[in-house]
Amino acid sequence: LRTEHVPGVFGEYTYSRDKFKAILGARSDFHNLFGTQVSPKVNLKYDYAKRGVVRVSMGRGFRVANIFVDNSSAFISQRIISIQQNLQPEIAWNTGISGTQKVELAERDLTLHAEYFYTSFENQVIVDRETPGALSFYNLEGSSYSNAVQFEVMYEPLKVLEIRTAAKYLDVQST
Repeated sequence: LRTEHVPGVFGEYTYSRDKFKAILGARSDFHNLFGTQVSPKVNLKYDYAKRGVVRVSMGRGFRVANIFVDNSSAFISQRIISIQQNLQPEIAWNTGISGTQKVELAERDLTLHAEYFYTSFENQVIVDRETPGALSFYNLEGSSYSNAVQFEVMYEPLKVLEIRTAAKYLDVQST
């Protein structure tokens, strides 16, 4: 049983030149249970070619975990459930870079896209299923991060047919 009130304010500034755009923003949430949370962000975009763009982004995220909704399938078991008192919100810093290039192929666009994102958690709620017969929820004491790399290729050989393929690699670790 938890009642949350989270009013907040958000502001951003956009700087734009010929091939470059920067968006600087910040959000401040006033959480009734966890105090003031400030989440800054930076998004940069550069058009390096007529049909090519590279983007860089950085920011902080704040989220109160809803362990019952987020893990509903885990509760359909005979496990003994343990929930740490006073679970703290999840806080993470995310940094990423992506690039998109369009190439004309048979008078249609072939789109190539690649991206890399790194997330470092200041605090994370762990769903621990490692102990047989037990399901535990607690705040991580240690470090946690994720690396995500994705490649996509998109092509529309006919107006009614789009072919899209992608590959993604995730490296997610916590102590």
